[in-house]
Amino acid sequence: MALGIVSSGACIGGLVFPFIITPMNRSVGIHWAFRILGLITLIILLVAVAFFKDKTPVPREKKNVVDIVNFTVLRNKNLLIWCLADNLIEAGYYIPFFFLPCKLERRLE
Repeated sequence: MALGIVSSGACIGGLVFPFIITPMNRSVGIHWAFRILGLITLIILLVAVAFFKDKTPVPREKKNVVDIVNFTVLRNKNLLIWCLADNLIEAGYYIPFFFLPCKLERRLE
């Protein structure tokens, strides 16, 4: 259920953000529009973090990074190819989302 809420939130954000960014681009400029958008996102995330609570208390013990992260998975070539492909897919999603309105805005002026 939590994953469904997160997925639907990302889709709703993708629908709402262009309607927020376009008027802000016209009034304050692209740089301040994205700064304001980042501030809005930060505030929303801080409110969400305030409502998170652990189900069970975890005993605090000092651990090394080597104990927490298993670096041997980086030897798996399939995983590395998948990570590279995922980064390219995400870049293909976010780059047009953020920079295409800028190009269109310049053409309309």
